[in-house]
Amino acid sequence: MASQRESSLELRVGKKFRLGRKIGSGSFGDIYLGTNMTSGEEVGIKLESVKSKHPQLLYESKIYKILNGGLGIPNIRWFGVEGEYNVMVIDLLGPSLENLFDYCGRRFQLKTVLMIADQLLCRLEYCHSKNFIHRDVKPDNFLIGLGKRAQIVHVIDFGLAKKYRDPKTHQHIPYRENKNLTGTARYVSINTHIGIEQSRRDDLESLGYVFMYFIRGSLPWQGLKANTKKQKYERIMEKKMNTPIEVLCKGYPAEFRAYFEYTRALRFDDKPDYAYLKRLFKELFFRKGFQFDAMFDWTVLNLQNGRRERDGTGSGAGTPQAVPGASPPPQSGDPQRSSRMEAGRQDSRDMRANSGRLYVREDSKDSNDLQQMQQMQQMQQMQQMQQMQQMQQMQPSNGYAAANRDDRLYVAPRVASNGDLVCPSMAHIITAVASTTVDVVPIRRALLSVSDKTGLVDLAKYLAAHGVELLSTGGTAKAMRDAGLKVMDVSEYTQSPEMMDGRVKTLHPKIHGGLLGVRGNKQHEEDMAKHGIKNIDLMILNLYAFEATVASGGNFETCIENIDIGGPSMLRSSAKNHASVVICTSPNQYMDLVSEMSAHNNGTTLSFRKRCAAAAFTLSAHYDTQISKWFNKQLGQETEEVTRVYQPALTLKYGCNPHQNPASIMTIKGSKLPFKVLNGTPGYINLLDAANAYQLVAEVRQALNLPAAASFKHVSPAGAAVYVPLDDKLKAAYEVGNIQLTPLSIAYLRARNADPLSSFGDFVAVSDIVDEATAKVLKREVSDGIIAPGYEPAALEILSQKKGGKFIVLEADATFVPPTMEYREVYGMTFAQRRNDVLFNYSHVADIQTTCAPLTDAAKRDLILAAITLKYTQSNSVGYAKDGQMVGVGAGQQSRVDCVKLAGRKVAVWHLRQHPKVAALAFKSTVKRQERVNARVRYIEGDMAPVEKSAFDAQFDKIPEPLTEAEKQAFVAELKGVSLASDAFFPFRDGIDHAAKLGVSYITQPGGSNRDDEIKQACTEYGITMTFSHVRLFHH
Repeated sequence: MASQRESSLELRVGKKFRLGRKIGSGSFGDIYLGTNMTSGEEVGIKLESVKSKHPQLLYESKIYKILNGGLGIPNIRWFGVEGEYNVMVIDLLGPSLENLFDYCGRRFQLKTVLMIADQLLCRLEYCHSKNFIHRDVKPDNFLIGLGKRAQIVHVIDFGLAKKYRDPKTHQHIPYRENKNLTGTARYVSINTHIGIEQSRRDDLESLGYVFMYFIRGSLPWQGLKANTKKQKYERIMEKKMNTPIEVLCKGYPAEFRAYFEYTRALRFDDKPDYAYLKRLFKELFFRKGFQFDAMFDWTVLNLQNGRRERDGTGSGAGTPQAVPGASPPPQSGDPQRSSRMEAGRQDSRDMRANSGRLYVREDSKDSNDLQQMQQMQQMQQMQQMQQMQQMQQMQPSNGYAAANRDDRLYVAPRVASNGDLVCPSMAHIITAVASTTVDVVPIRRALLSVSDKTGLVDLAKYLAAHGVELLSTGGTAKAMRDAGLKVMDVSEYTQSPEMMDGRVKTLHPKIHGGLLGVRGNKQHEEDMAKHGIKNIDLMILNLYAFEATVASGGNFETCIENIDIGGPSMLRSSAKNHASVVICTSPNQYMDLVSEMSAHNNGTTLSFRKRCAAAAFTLSAHYDTQISKWFNKQLGQETEEVTRVYQPALTLKYGCNPHQNPASIMTIKGSKLPFKVLNGTPGYINLLDAANAYQLVAEVRQALNLPAAASFKHVSPAGAAVYVPLDDKLKAAYEVGNIQLTPLSIAYLRARNADPLSSFGDFVAVSDIVDEATAKVLKREVSDGIIAPGYEPAALEILSQKKGGKFIVLEADATFVPPTMEYREVYGMTFAQRRNDVLFNYSHVADIQTTCAPLTDAAKRDLILAAITLKYTQSNSVGYAKDGQMVGVGAGQQSRVDCVKLAGRKVAVWHLRQHPKVAALAFKSTVKRQERVNARVRYIEGDMAPVEKSAFDAQFDKIPEPLTEAEKQAFVAELKGVSLASDAFFPFRDGIDHAAKLGVSYITQPGGSNRDDEIKQACTEYGITMTFSHVRLFHH
């Protein structure tokens, strides 16, 4: 057979494919160029010996068949056995991303990486949706297409792919450890290195390394030397594990770091939020002002080289030049870069030698194939440009050339008279794959009518560059014309002028017929032809800003004029006919539209149009509801129906528990979140803590005009405080050390030390901009995250490095005003109430019921702090405060006296931490700070189990004498001047009796109990000054 294979021209496989020359080889077989003898089409043919120790071709062909039909998945033409070989015939593809990476000087520009990222995430999402993980994600396994598919990245090589769940039940494979490394060491996930079974998260982490490889030019663990392959893998694993995400991504957009934080936080069987990851990069793409124009680095390089060859000034295709989008080749004076590039190339050669899974036309005997293919592409491009030059008279105004081929409009750069290639950001050669899917509808004509002009001009330029005819009205048309675009007025198209002060513009059969006409319906098409109606394929519109007009206080007539009629009519017509028309109602949809068109040859898929139609109908329903509510309000009759439109704003890993998935944060009608995520990946409970904690500190700051801090756990405060200077005893008890303190850092120290055991792993909120001192104090604590109105740069740098870069940093919007009404869905019911917007302040402690001691300013401060703290504590609740900090919070008890006792025990522990015997505890030098904090509390409580006692004793060279009950009681008896707040009235005097044991001198409570007189009597007996706030503060 060997001699037969060498005589490839005589071989046929599957009776219809002629075997040509070898174009690739590896450990799993050889790749040959083949030809379909019927059609003359070139294909790829992969051969594998049937005697292979681990044959994979049959398995791989089956996976290709399962994946058949997906964008960027090569088609299997034939599989079978010929003689001693398994044979698979597959689409012939272009070079791999690794080859193109070499061609472009071993570094891709950000724009190219982001365009690639969007496609590769889609490929993995598709594979995962078909129940397979790839397990060998690397640049060699992503190939671009040829011809019209040249901008589509394809994924290949499924020899190592594995089914990760049952296709019918979706039951995930079990978690396993001690697995051998599968994949390419450079790109596999850390979990794969340490032997954990791979799942979807590992494909995505590997893809992240591919992105960083492209944008950095190399990865930190490349070029490591070792004597054996096993040792090299171990060195790669060690380097990879010891390279923090922030180091890997340093100097590059934060989205790459966010990508890794998300993928590494995924659990084994979690379903990734692909939409979130794609949105990360898409938003970065458009924020940078890039366009989805398929102008990859290698495309730009090809065009530049083609122009140089035409002018006789270049060195030929395949020679990287210093052009935009391509890194320059290494210079002789840059040995470090040359060395890095050579190491990268050698690693690439090593991988290709071991993979044997290439579909790129790369003959080991003829290294010029890639260059030849690029020259062919350049020739095709030059032929296209020559044809375009002959047709430039069609669009002389914008400098673009156009031609229709196969009912598709192609736009190519114009060649100027001086020979230069005119290639503006919006002009490009469309080489998209010609979709064979029947649901893809091309966009040839668009109607744009918007009140919000955000992104309008960029979108219109993109459409015009792709040959889309633009129809428009009024201010929208003017904005596009001012940008130099050719626009047809609707009035010109309909031959009917605007009338009645613009109330009637688009209400015309030529408009709604163009939107509602069913493509392929003979009667519809005859009617349209008879009346001169043209199809409208794309509708871009916003509705008049009715809600904003009402909110701004517009009078009745102004609000009426801002009720849109034509907009909702066109919206509904477009959405109804979504089989043929795509409707976009928000600038937020524009980048998805451009991405969709780029991927589908200027067309849109049915699934995309359905999503847009659903969003349009949702908007229409909300719009009409707001008008109805407003109109009824003008008549003095509030509508009973409430319609709330939620839009996802932040996707979460899961809800309260891991099995509660999916989970997300949603906002009303897409309004912005009251915070920004600056670092980390917040979870469901993190955000509940953040929302409540920030409200607490903001209200304390407003009421007391002092920097405030709170420490939250499970949606209740473990502690809260304001700035009051620390005395020496508290500094020692809190282990302040020699840290430089500021008012805000002191507020947090006090909040954290109210109940340090409960604050372990807390979520922090502070009222002021975080300074460096506060960040340093927080850095040493075990904490999940922080929310604040802002951060000094040095503080943000410190916090962003905490927890290996996973510490959550949220920036609160200090101007945010929450809605008046709150809604909560429970068990199929929606509970509605006015938000608890009462601001507890000095006026609420003015109604003094018992005067046993003067109500000092310090006491008022502490009462207000305690009351506001309880406003955000699960009820029933009671809180003790002293010297500007909470010293005990009793939350979520069914009995109020139990709240008093629970919080009281915390007060006693807090005070006893200053006891001389506690302060004198002599720990071993190896005992860590948090362990010392825990040990002091256990020592004070004195109720350790045998195992706890043994661990406690091991922390000392000399075991300390116990703190006796008599010593504790005597020390607590010295405590005075404590303030206490209750979220509701005291029903019995027992609460006062127990509070008096803990040095309580001041109480505030709502009052209103049938036994108020008994409560007042008890306070008088104990010398407690009590006020009635007349405000209940239940929180559930």
